[in-house]
Amino acid sequence: MATKNEVKSTLITALEAHLDSYLADAQFDRRKNSLIYTRKNDDVVQEINIQLNFKPKYQPGVDAHIYPMIKLMIPRVSEIALDMIEGKKIVLANAPEIILNQPMEMTAPKEHHVRWFATEYSEFVDVVVQIRGFIERWAITFLNEYNSINGITKAYELNDDRLMRQQHWYIYVAAAYVLENKKEDAKKVVEEKFGKPGLRKQFSALFNFFN
Repeated sequence: MATKNEVKSTLITALEAHLDSYLADAQFDRRKNSLIYTRKNDDVVQEINIQLNFKPKYQPGVDAHIYPMIKLMIPRVSEIALDMIEGKKIVLANAPEIILNQPMEMTAPKEHHVRWFATEYSEFVDVVVQIRGFIERWAITFLNEYNSINGITKAYELNDDRLMRQQHWYIYVAAAYVLENKKEDAKKVVEEKFGKPGLRKQFSALFNFFN
């Protein structure tokens, strides 16, 4: 019976053979023994995390459930967002540095969502090849669109349904507008998403920011 470390090692071997090169061409790097691919530019840090659930109880008989996650971090946006809510990190899910963290499958329409399981090495290879195809078809386009501050505001204007749009997402949108010197647009987002009486009181710091 394989251990968790052995299963992770098998997955890494498959990544080295079938995903590293493709993602390197897209400027994503992976450290040795890591399951995380990272891409950085002046404003944005993006991650593709090939998460691994060892011997999942919800799928008896397999060694691994492999589920890639996408993370987006934009320090300048986080800094403004935190300022807007007077430093109350809890408003930003106690992780103000994370703009977005969601399953990679959300970058595709629901009918293309896939769950990946593996036990034998050949199955890990098949999964990684399928993940590469998924990234090529859906995820890389999403990541390229969200590789700038403008990507945040443009997504809001287009009502992008590929996002996990939690309440604090809109604070990041407003912060991105502020960085684009579009303070009136930022204020409109706050009014639209937090303007109801109960929310206005709860998020009074947002409204104070514009006074």
